[in-house]
Amino acid sequence: MIALVALLLAAKPAPAPSAAYAHDLRVAWLLSVVNAIKSTPPDVLVEEYKYVAVYERGSCSSSSERLRAECLMTAARRFCQKRAKEEWPACLQYSDMVVSNLLAEKRLVPTEKRYEVMKRAREWRHEVTREIRRMQGTLTVDYRLRMGDQADPPTLAKNIEAYCLNSAGQQGMSWQVCASSLLWFIAAGAPEL
Repeated sequence: MIALVALLLAAKPAPAPSAAYAHDLRVAWLLSVVNAIKSTPPDVLVEEYKYVAVYERGSCSSSSERLRAECLMTAARRFCQKRAKEEWPACLQYSDMVVSNLLAEKRLVPTEKRYEVMKRAREWRHEVTREIRRMQGTLTVDYRLRMGDQADPPTLAKNIEAYCLNSAGQQGMSWQVCASSLLWFIAAGAPEL
C-alpha cells in the first residue's frame, strides 16, 4: 500500500521491456500523492509527520534501514486508521511522502553534519529541520529552473518523475529522496514543522 517506500526497499534494476511500465507507475503514483496532498489541510500533513517522527526516534530506531522503514510504514498506517474513514485513501497516499521524507532526512543531513549542528546549536532538532528545508528548497529551485513552474497535478507528476530520474543521481540522492522532497516542498507547500 505504501508505494514509495516499497520502491525504496525494492530498488532493483528493472529489465528493459518494463522500463516504460515503471515510468507509468511512478507517474501514476506521483499523481495520486499530489491529489491526496491537495485534498488535505497542511496541519494534517504536519500532524502525521510529527506522529511518525516520534516513532522514528523511538521504537522504530534501528540500524537496519529496512526494519526502520517497515516500522515507520506501520506507524503511518496507524495514523491513517485514526482519521475519519473517508480520509483513509488519501492518508495512505500522502503517508508515502511523509515516511520517505523521514527516511531521507539522514541522507539530506548526514551524521557528520548532524554532529556539527548538535555541538553548536541549543535547539539542534530545529536547526537540522532548517537544514533539511534548505536542501529541499535548493532542490526545488533547481527543479523549477529546469522544468518550469507548472502547477497542474498531471504535469507536476510527470515533471517530478522526469527531473528525479535524470537529476537525482547527479545530486547524490535517490529518485525516492528527490521525489518525496519535491512533493513535500512543492505540492504540500513545505508546511512548517
